[in-house]
Amino acid sequence: MISSIVEMWQEERAFRQERALLEEILEKRSIRTLFQPIYSSKYLAVMGYEALSRGPVGTHVEKPLQLFEAARNHGLLWDLDYLCRALAIERFKALGLKGKLFLNVDVHLGRDASMARGLTLDLVRGAGMSPSDVVIEVTERSSEGFFGEEIRRLMDHYRSQGYMVALDDIGSQHSSLNLLLAVRPDYVKVERSIVRNLHRDRFKESICRALLDIGRSNGIEVVAEGVETEEEADKLMEMGFHLFQGYYLAQPQEPPVKLNPYAEELFKRRSFAMRIAQNDPFGFPVGEIAMKDSGIPPHMTCAEVRGVFAREGYMGLVVVDEEGLPLGLVMRSRFDQMLARPYGQEIFLRRPVESIMDRHPLVVDYYAPLIEVSMMATRRDEDRIYDYVVVTRGGRYYGVVSVRRLLERTAELQRDYARNLNPLSGLPGNALIEARIRLLLESPGGSVMYVDLNGFKELNDRLGFKVGDEIISLTAEVLRDRAPELFGEDAFVGHVGGDDFVVVSRATDEPSVREASLALISALESAFRERLRPLELRCSGEEGSVPAVTVSVAALVGDFRSLRDSEELSMEVASVKMEAKRASRTPSGRVSSLSIKVLRG
Repeated sequence: MISSIVEMWQEERAFRQERALLEEILEKRSIRTLFQPIYSSKYLAVMGYEALSRGPVGTHVEKPLQLFEAARNHGLLWDLDYLCRALAIERFKALGLKGKLFLNVDVHLGRDASMARGLTLDLVRGAGMSPSDVVIEVTERSSEGFFGEEIRRLMDHYRSQGYMVALDDIGSQHSSLNLLLAVRPDYVKVERSIVRNLHRDRFKESICRALLDIGRSNGIEVVAEGVETEEEADKLMEMGFHLFQGYYLAQPQEPPVKLNPYAEELFKRRSFAMRIAQNDPFGFPVGEIAMKDSGIPPHMTCAEVRGVFAREGYMGLVVVDEEGLPLGLVMRSRFDQMLARPYGQEIFLRRPVESIMDRHPLVVDYYAPLIEVSMMATRRDEDRIYDYVVVTRGGRYYGVVSVRRLLERTAELQRDYARNLNPLSGLPGNALIEARIRLLLESPGGSVMYVDLNGFKELNDRLGFKVGDEIISLTAEVLRDRAPELFGEDAFVGHVGGDDFVVVSRATDEPSVREASLALISALESAFRERLRPLELRCSGEEGSVPAVTVSVAALVGDFRSLRDSEELSMEVASVKMEAKRASRTPSGRVSSLSIKVLRG
């Protein structure tokens, strides 16, 4: 009896102490706000940050689960949640963070009358932000016991105010698909237990692929959360994910730390090659067409190898060690020839495959350009020319490519690409330009330069189409040669038509873009003078002179996500072009000009 009274007294005392601690936290605003980046490998940039709230260090409510559970038990959930949101918004703005702010909301608040007040909207606007800058995130873990319709109403409450919404921890409960159907969010985050070691688990991989397919079909962005290793990130990118969050990239901190340089390098090496390959056959990775045939161990006997060939129908097998590193290649045609020799079966069938394998096959990385691999494959000795090409990823065996598939895909890429090249300049035409512009519109940073020739029509009319065509070809040559040097090796150059060209790059710094654009103008002017000088000398005794050709460049630089669509981009470009054209007109004639507008996110 006494012990029960003591226990009740201790529980009541602990309850009062916990209440006092929570009230002190609310009064002193002693919540720590950590930020963890969400990275886009598609655009090689941080696209936003998730705000993660923590209680005072050293207390039993330091971790979020305990903190919010305690607030719920004391009827202080709304007060705590509001404080966490307010501090997250204040600190996000104070730190000058860019991109979207992901705010966690406890689903229990949907039953709180305070939800109708729109207080979060006041906080967002007070910080000079827009609701479209904020993603309201509800975790599936906290939704247990709630109906999908109830959660949908909560999300609709935020959507109606202009926020985007996210469903977190998808896959943690059996009701995942029901919630997706009810909420239809803008973002879903794959539960970290599914992401963990998925490169070793085909079932987890199939779940992730299914979620990715659902996202693609319904306009939902899928974020891989809890990415902790290079192998996980690499596998997710291979599957088509481009949004990542987890300790492999960066731990939650205030202010947020820089990305893990190894992760950043991985994304740069892998993802940018994939993006360029969409429009450039010279960058298409050979791994995209690799067949993922199983490898065999070096100790497997030739008799066992013969059985594998018979059962699976493979034309070749790669020998790999325990770590997945390729050791050699066995092609079926030579294997059969070996066994068909006199006493071949008696001699070889009991031997391990490593004793007869080709120890020097052609081995290439997944991201090796397909066209280069085609040339390497066809330069092999005649008796090896039709052997498989072995593809590795991260140094480990990934798959094989047959020479036939290699040449067929190379021809397809070259044919498709050639269809979209301008016949005069040889540069990508409007279809490829539009594809690259679409990527730019979703990019947190980049630049686009429209290059226009002043005086070209007069030159073309007076000296004829042949000279005009030479000037167009010369412009294309200069842009092709100098743009990668001035704007970055990934700079894209296209020919809109006539005397209009475009350069798209990832350069985001206005002074750098200005300097590079002026250097480009100078290079074009120099090339024109050199080409037209002989004509000027020839015409010096005749009436009139060779019309001068100058250059106008209209540039947009900054965050292109501030533009709604390509139509709004066209309007921005048109105004900058007009300004550049206006600046090129002087009383003494046409001069080269540059006009730049900075886009703010």
